[in-house]
Parts: sequence; C-alpha cells; structure tokens
Amino acid sequence: MKNKTSITILLSFSLIFLSFNKINDDPRNSNGDSNLPYQISAVIDSKKMEGNNIRTWYRNNGSFNRDPATGNSGFEWPKGSNKFARYASGLWIGAVVGDDTLIALAEFDYEYLPGYIDNNGVPQGKDDPAYRVYSIKKGDSTSSEYLNWPVNQGAYVDANGKPLLIGSQTMFYSNTDGYPESHGNNAGSTDPLKAQILQTNWSITQPYGSFNDIIFTEYRIINRGSLPWTKCYFAQWTDDDLGSATDDAVGCDTVLNLGFTYNFTNNDASYGSSPPAVGFLFIRGAQVYSLGDTLKYFNPPGSNNLIVKPNYKNLGLSVFNTYTGGNPVIGDPSNFRETYLNLQGKRRDGTSWVTPAGMITNFAFSGDPESNTGWLLAGGDDRRFLQCTGPVIVNPGDTQSMLVAQIIARGSNNLNSVTKLKQSARIAQRFFDNNFDVLVSPPTPKVSAYAPGNGKIYLSWNDSAEKVMLQNKLSGGVYKFQGYNIYQIRPNNISPSASDTILIKTFDIQDGVKNIIDSVYLNEYEGVIYGIVQRGSDNGISRYLVIDRDSLAQREFINGTEYKFSVTAYYYDPLGGLITLPKVIKSAISENIIKVIPQNITPGTQISYEYGDTINTDQRDLGVMPIVFRPFELMNATYTSTFGQRGIDTSWTLTKN
Repeated sequence: MKNKTSITILLSFSLIFLSFNKINDDPRNSNGDSNLPYQISAVIDSKKMEGNNIRTWYRNNGSFNRDPATGNSGFEWPKGSNKFARYASGLWIGAVVGDDTLIALAEFDYEYLPGYIDNNGVPQGKDDPAYRVYSIKKGDSTSSEYLNWPVNQGAYVDANGKPLLIGSQTMFYSNTDGYPESHGNNAGSTDPLKAQILQTNWSITQPYGSFNDIIFTEYRIINRGSLPWTKCYFAQWTDDDLGSATDDAVGCDTVLNLGFTYNFTNNDASYGSSPPAVGFLFIRGAQVYSLGDTLKYFNPPGSNNLIVKPNYKNLGLSVFNTYTGGNPVIGDPSNFRETYLNLQGKRRDGTSWVTPAGMITNFAFSGDPESNTGWLLAGGDDRRFLQCTGPVIVNPGDTQSMLVAQIIARGSNNLNSVTKLKQSARIAQRFFDNNFDVLVSPPTPKVSAYAPGNGKIYLSWNDSAEKVMLQNKLSGGVYKFQGYNIYQIRPNNISPSASDTILIKTFDIQDGVKNIIDSVYLNEYEGVIYGIVQRGSDNGISRYLVIDRDSLAQREFINGTEYKFSVTAYYYDPLGGLITLPKVIKSAISENIIKVIPQNITPGTQISYEYGDTINTDQRDLGVMPIVFRPFELMNATYTSTFGQRGIDTSWTLTKN
C-alpha cells in the first residue's frame, strides 16, 4: 500500500515538471545541446482561442497556431472540421543594440518565457503560475480567470475596473526574451534584447460575416533594457500548411499591409476544391518618427482613450520575405546574421529579391493571383513567410504598440479566396480606423398629423432626411436617400414588434432602383436568406399621405380612438452586403411614432381652407402653387418666395413679410 502511494506521487510530480519545461518542438532548429530543453524550468501555459469560426492555440512562450500536445498544426478552420490552415506562427524582433545585433524569435523553438523584466533589468516570473495565459468569454463574470484578471501585469480593464472584454473572447499574457537560457534557437542564440511583450488576443462573433474568421492581436512591446534598439524590426513569422503542406504559394499586398498563403491549385488534399487563403494583416505597424505627421490611435482598442503622437506615423508593412524548406538561398535562416538579413528584406545569403522586371525590392511576390498580374510564384511548395515593419528606434522604457489580424477566407476557387481575403482585410482595417464605431443611424423625418374627424388622417413630413448622405464605414461606399416607408402600428405597444406593424405605403425616388435584393442572416432560420430587403416602384417622392382606412382592423377610422403611425427614411449603398453593412438601412420605426386621435371640429370653428386646398399667388405664371397641409395652423399673413438654382439643383426660400 505504501509503495502504491509512492508511485502515484512520483508520476504526478513528473507530469507537473514536464508541463513546466521548455519543449523543443523541432530538433532541426536546436543548437545541438540535447540537454538544453531540460535545463529550463518555466510555467508554460497554453489555451485555445475559439470564440468564432477559428480554433487555435496560444502559449505564453511566444508560440501560437501550433498544437502544444502533438506539435502538429493548431490553426483549425472551420472550427470542428479537423482541417488546419497554419502549422506554427510567432513574433520575431531584431535590432542593433550597442555593437551587437540581437534577435528574439518564436519559430519551431522559442526564445520567450513567461514573466517580465524588473526595474533592475532582471527577468522575473517564469516559474510563477500567475504569469499564465488568461482567457475570458462574453458573459463570464465568475470564472477564476475573470476574478483574477492580471491588472498588475498590464491586462486591460474597463471604466469600472472590471476585465475588459474586447470581443466575444479575450486573452492576455505577458512574456519576455530576458532569460539568457531561453535563447537556444539556431536562428537566434544572441544575448536577450530584454523585451517585454504584453499580448492581448480577441475574437468577435457575428451571426454571419468576415469577423467570424478573424483573430486580432495587440502587441505592446517594451524595451526594458538600458540601451536603445536601433534599426529595429518587428515581424510576424508563419509556417502555413494550408491543408496539405506541399502545394502552398505565398504573396503580399503592399497597399493593404497584408501577407498571405494560398493553395497553388484549386484542389487540396485536406480542404478539397476551392481551398481557403490565410494571412496576416498589419492593422497598425511600428511607430516611426516622421516630422509633420501625427499618429492617432485608441488605447485600448475600442475605448475612448485617444493616443496622439505628434511627429510620428504608422510604418505599416516594410518587408515581405519567404522561405522554402531546405533551399540554400531562400531557406530558413541558420544563424542570427541570416535572420537579421531576412528582417531587412534580404535573402539568407545577403542578396536582394529582384522582380521579373529587374527591380530590387523588399516585397517578394507582390502580384495579384486572381487577376494574374504582377510578380507571382510559379508553383506550390512547403513555404513559410515573414512580414516585417521597421526600422525604428526603441529607446529604453519606450513601448511599440502593434495591431495584427489573422484572417482566413474562402472564395469560389483558390485564387478568388485571395480576393475574398483582401476584402476581409479592408473591412478589418476600416473597423479599426473607425475605432469599432461603424454602425450608422439614419435620421428620421419630422412628421405632423391632421385628423378633422372626416374619416381621414393626413400625415405630412419635412425633407430633412433627403439631404443626408451616410458613409458605410465597412464597405467604403455611401448610403444615399432612396425613399420613405409609412407604417401603421398596433396601439397599446410601447415597443412595437414586427407583428405590430404594417407597411401601408412606400415612396421611392425615380432613379431606376426599385426592389433591392441582399443577403441577410435570419435568426429564426439560423441561416442566410437572399431576397428582397426593400420594395420600391420608382413612384417618386411625396411628403404627405392621405389615409382613409384602418389597415390593421380593416375598417374605417373611429373618432376618439387613438391610432399610431411611423414614417421612416431608407438609404441604399450598392456596395453594402452580408460581410460589411447591409445594402439598405432604415431609420427606426419606434423612434418616429406619431399618435393621432380623429375628432370632429368643435362647433363654431371656422376654417378657410381644407387639407389639400391650393392658395393663389400673385405669380401664377411661375407654376408655383402652395398646398395646405395643416388648416388649423394657417396664419393671416403674406409671404415672399424666391427661386434660384445651385448647379443642377433648384433652390428656394420662403420669408414671412
């Protein structure tokens, strides 16, 4: 019995010890010391990001997109499919520090460990379980990680001091390259930079749309050393195995700051036909001094805390480099010198990339696959890429704040998947450029009612909604006024539902746009429906309506009874759609409800005009004819109206004399 107890204790201790040790995931990148992995004791923690369609791993040693248990690909998409698009990814940093070139990287072997650098420049925390990966999800307020959210490590909180949930899932951890013993990768193996990285990852869940296929990451990279990092580059390195590992091609879009991997053929052994494309987007790259410019961003993302840095700008994508496994010229770097050459846009032998036109460039394969234009790879292989931002100077104590998005998209074929990926990248960039504030609120027209008890209700409204154009902040298009919808609303409902309303009339601009068709996600069907989202008939715009029947009760109006109506304006952006904002937006029915109680005119009341009557002017030949809308509000006065033209538009004024 005693021996059995002893064995159990020993086994438990072994499991804990191994889980805290550095894992040398790829022996070909070891420095050859077989004992090295077992000389580093650290609390290495791993957790999944799985808040949307992507399920992938993040670790507090700088590794992500790799399964920590098997060492295999860890970026699963779609979630639950057992299909994987990325094998391993990580952050690389390279800089000149004093007389040395220093490197920190996470590749197949990792030079970061959990923790931080203290004020004396000494790394701390690698053995402290508090420096684990923290993950919280929407609705979470009782979990251990929520209650122990590491504010003291730099994790974001909201205005109430509670953990800040940026998306449907938010993750935070702190790590550093400050431990000399962690620098054992052949591509690095330098002294530490003494960088501390505060990493925040988050994902957003939508019923449908491109944000379901994106994970966002913010790096706050702090120089905790005593010397400046000069000629400093930051990079996202990735080994993408898009399904099968041997048929991949890579490329970049220098305008979008996007690096990507796509299947060279339209069929993949894992994903089948029309395989997806996957990439990294630099939403905000390194911050570089630039006289006369002003850099602005919100910290944390989505907050109201605007950071303004005069004489700085966002550097964006500076280098796109690529490797083919085993190639002596464009293979993986084998030492820190080759790594730093790669970060600068050179190949491992120091030569430059040269385009087919003979131009030296830092951007390999920057053509567009679907249009077959520009410089493209001629075949598929097992490829890796490195996209960099720099060079910059990072002084001791300074922080570089970078925003990166992992994006995956699937189109109608392997090349169209790249086009869809670029579309998602544009949407993600616009989302951040507008600090998450992308919703549009259309204005409501001002409505008046007249109900003299003659069995009719008269509605009229102003033209204020027609003068407005609204930006679609995700599509890049513009919402223009298209028409009005007039509804009758069931009484005794403060917040009317769709079943409480009935559309009784639509007025539509005469411009050839009639029924508008779009794809929408319907919760009741849990799917996407393609159909008419707004009916129109090119019947022209009117700003008044005579209603002679209760459309809900299917009878005539009853004097003394309350009726409710709403006039809404709708706007159309032909560039809108399912993955951005919809093609049609409408002002809210509930925000423009008018109550009407028809009543007979009080005996003795005299009115000179009825609704719809016309009033003579002294300039009948001009074709101008005033029409009475509200007889009870008429005043005994004279008015002067002046007409003119602004460009192609007619303008007019009405002045009381």
